[in-house]
Amino acid sequence: MGPPARPSLEGRIAGMLLGAACGDVVGMPAAGLTPAQVRAVYGRIDGPVRPAEGSLHAGLEAGAPTDDTELLLVLGEAICAAVLERGGFTTDDVVAAVVGWVGDRLEDPRLGPSTVRAVRALREGVPPEEAGREGDTDGAAARIPPVAALHAGSPGSVDEDVVRVCLPTHGTNLAIAAAAAVAAAEAAMLGGSGIHRALREAIAAAERCGDRGAVVPGPSVAARIRLASELARGSADEAALACAELIGAGVRAVEAAPTAQGVALAAQGDPAAAILAAANAGDDADTVAAIAGAVCGAGAGAEAFPEDWLDGAVVARLRSLASCLTAAHDRLSGRREGGS
Repeated sequence: MGPPARPSLEGRIAGMLLGAACGDVVGMPAAGLTPAQVRAVYGRIDGPVRPAEGSLHAGLEAGAPTDDTELLLVLGEAICAAVLERGGFTTDDVVAAVVGWVGDRLEDPRLGPSTVRAVRALREGVPPEEAGREGDTDGAAARIPPVAALHAGSPGSVDEDVVRVCLPTHGTNLAIAAAAAVAAAEAAMLGGSGIHRALREAIAAAERCGDRGAVVPGPSVAARIRLASELARGSADEAALACAELIGAGVRAVEAAPTAQGVALAAQGDPAAAILAAANAGDDADTVAAIAGAVCGAGAGAEAFPEDWLDGAVVARLRSLASCLTAAHDRLSGRREGGS
């Protein structure tokens, strides 16, 4: 018997989206906790569990998605509609999707701080290119997989679409570099690259985008991904703890995105291993696990996840989005090849 068939592009895009959502729901109960607190409260997290009383997401059911998955879906659907109808998407499409999704929930403590701050500004009439000038958190990196899908196999071409997605809410050089790094890694994996090549593409994208947007003080995203790669020795669990200790696994983009990439490398592209390692490291566990799961899932495909990690309705919506993104990718690829 030969090796298993390589997943189709749609299967890999579905794997990326499922990886993001699985990481979100598995990491959600550990958000805001230290690794020691995760162990004390849950033992070891080995799948979706109900968040404990007093935790950030207390009151949610086991396996409930957070804003990371919800915004990934809303943004992805908006991008698909724009590409299939008009041949591309604009920052205005991003604004409409995000502002519409937030609705009347600006006081919800579970929503990302950069997104909430930007939506307030946008509703007050601040231009999109100005609204996200303080956004340095990791929300854009978590919702960037639709851009990776449009550029599957072409990680060097993600930059402008990444900036378009980031500017209204996460318009700082740090958040843009982090989102570009994640998109490039995912696009490389979607194209069949291994995890080592994907991280090289991530570093290159972070370097290219290191001065895009509003420049704010902070460490180099590219340098932190290099450090995360050096820390990715031993098991994924060991790498997650080492990255969390030396880089951080918090809500800032310069912590979450590099740590997630290091975990993905240590897991050798295994999405379940990466997700569980990130979840048990705590802090912004849902987002770190979502990013690591998406990067690995883009290579592993849709069949790499336990069937009981996600609600069936969420899976159906993610698979529908994967089909739409595949069509959008094919339309853009045909336009690029035709030179029009």
